Amino acid sequence: MPTNDAELYRLRLENATLRRDLASLREAQATIAGLRDETERAFMISVTLLAKAAELHDEETGNHILRVDRYAADLSTRMALPAAFCREIGYSAALHDVGKMSIDSALLRKRGSLTPAERREMELHTEYGWQILRQSDRLRMAADIARCHHERWDGQGYPRGLAGEDIPLAARIVALCDVYDALRSPRPYKEGMAHEDVRERLASADGHFDPAVRSCFLAHHESFAAIYTDLVDRKPARADGARPDLP
Repeated sequence: MPTNDAELYRLRLENATLRRDLASLREAQATIAGLRDETERAFMISVTLLAKAAELHDEETGNHILRVDRYAADLSTRMALPAAFCREIGYSAALHDVGKMSIDSALLRKRGSLTPAERREMELHTEYGWQILRQSDRLRMAADIARCHHERWDGQGYPRGLAGEDIPLAARIVALCDVYDALRSPRPYKEGMAHEDVRERLASADGHFDPAVRSCFLAHHESFAAIYTDLVDRKPARADGARPDLP
């Protein structure tokens, strides 16, 4: 308890100073939070623009990157993976083909089968994507996806022939999501497949996908069909050629 008027005045002054300091601290915290939100929004916009630039360099593929993002986040959630992992794969998946920006667009748009040399060049988009994305700590998952989403569970994929759990989990998830959407989607060189036909094809693709990832897809494949319908491209591609390459 204060013993005199001077002591009371000193305490009141200290309390007023403390309230002012606390108010300034709250204001600073709000400002920092606002800047953090702005930075996060800017980051997400940059990711989306980078993914779209890579897609347009290849061909007009509509909502492909949006669908792959949604499939990957949905499948990760259904696999009961950590929330942070599900959030990160929900934007990282969109960058899986960013390395195609380093491939000659004439090769990307070629109709008909690729020659062995052209196939080798096309496969380098995985390494190019990894080189582009690995510089950022925030994009390390995206870099792993870009590099490894064409690896196969049985070791028959590319670029490094990784097998099983040596393939990063995020890449194993996106591998299935990417193939599902590629098979469903019409392109200038092919017709799109119906959902049930794609489901049957993936169910019989032994050795291609992580068994746990494929099992989860087969158990919840209706969610993929719903996402595709929700984000379907309204302008179908013109079928005027044939390129039998598996995505």
